Amino acid sequence: MGTKFFTNQGQNTLLKKFEGIFKHTKVNNFDALVGYLRASGYFKISKYLKKVPKVRILVGINVDHVIKKFKKILENKRETIENKIPWHSLHWPRDKNLLESRKIVCPRRAKLNNFAFDYGGYF
Repeated sequence: MGTKFFTNQGQNTLLKKFEGIFKHTKVNNFDALVGYLRASGYFKISKYLKKVPKVRILVGINVDHVIKKFKKILENKRETIENKIPWHSLHWPRDKNLLESRKIVCPRRAKLNNFAFDYGGYF
């Protein structure tokens, strides 16, 4: 897939991204939080999940009710106080320019130090 972002249109799908990850990487844990998950979607990825020792999928149709319990704590995050992100955002949004520019990339964990140069466009 030649794009940095997936839109679930044409061949640019989340399923294709999963297929690539599971085909080229040994996955030991699979944790996912999704708004909804249809049975057809689960069956499409289930063949990959059979090889994963630990799988946890939280289908969060009412996830807003769960996260509201932590609103007071989350409102005290520095980024929320400074009005940079809303209280319910747990991660910073990605900067598209950083993802598309030239950079040195490396695996997050590896037995040996492995580095590569990305000329722009891999991530």
